[in-house]
Amino acid sequence: MPGDIGEVEEGEPLHLECQIVPVSDNTLQIYWLKDGKPIPTGHRFRTFHDFGFVSLDILDVYAEDSGTYTCVAKNALGQAESTITFTCRAKERILGQTQHPSSVARIQEIEAPKAAPEEIPDAAKEAPRFIKHIGTGEMMYVTEGDSVYLEARVSPADDNSLTYEWLLNGKPLMKAHRFVLSHDFGFIALNILYMYPEDSGTYTLVIKNAAGEAQSVADIDCAAKGSMITESFHPNSVQRIRELEMPLQPPDERPEAPRMAPQIVRPLPPQLDSIHESQTLHLEAQILPVDDNQLKVEWLHNGYPLKAGSRYRLMNDFGFVSLDIDYVIPEDTGTYTLVVTNPEGC
Repeated sequence: MPGDIGEVEEGEPLHLECQIVPVSDNTLQIYWLKDGKPIPTGHRFRTFHDFGFVSLDILDVYAEDSGTYTCVAKNALGQAESTITFTCRAKERILGQTQHPSSVARIQEIEAPKAAPEEIPDAAKEAPRFIKHIGTGEMMYVTEGDSVYLEARVSPADDNSLTYEWLLNGKPLMKAHRFVLSHDFGFIALNILYMYPEDSGTYTLVIKNAAGEAQSVADIDCAAKGSMITESFHPNSVQRIRELEMPLQPPDERPEAPRMAPQIVRPLPPQLDSIHESQTLHLEAQILPVDDNQLKVEWLHNGYPLKAGSRYRLMNDFGFVSLDIDYVIPEDTGTYTLVVTNPEGC
């Protein structure tokens, strides 16, 4: 390697190489030193040794990499060294040069102090006046519930210091959603959506600026309507409502049909002999009267009311009476009696 390569620019890669012999000595050891010490371990330092060719690559050179680098080749018979020296000057950490010089000139031009605009003296203020008044000089008559629109045109129209105020009977107009105010380029308006008798009086529009003031008035009289409306809006419906609200005639009383004592038209079978245990027993009869809602049906077993149970299913439907016993057992043996009663008899 050359003894001194001078100055290396910071951030640039550096490649150092040399050739050694013997090429075929597998006991040969190669290591690199910086200022007499092993080079630091890092991804920037890459060493290479292959068939007598030795190299060191520093990917990005920094100022702290400046110094003397030594390549040492060693085997059992001795060692050899090759040395190289270089320096690296650090760059400035803050770049003071612009990458767009034309832009810097434009920025300086924009940031330069501006000349003060020429002051134009204010024009003399004109006193406000009405071109069109809100009233005609005569009383305006309206009815309760009507809407009223008052409009005036004033001058100067372009005076942004002009103020206006509405008065009712000399007092500021109260704020309410019924009173809609507007002011646009010389036109001032008051829209009263619907009038009440208490809105009657003198309405005054006062306009002011630094040069003076002006007024315009309008008189309004609002007549009250009846407080309670007794007339019907649907006269035909009133007659129909009266008809619906009239008392109903009592229905004609019909004489009750004569009651009759209950009768068993088709009785129970007198005897059943072919019933075996676990079979189903079905007994049925037909009775009169069919439409008697006071009729009472009762079943007896050996003279006692039939006990309640899930095996017993009773039915009484329009003169048809039945008893079903599921899973007959020996205890069910005996006499079953159907008793039908009503207030007329049994």
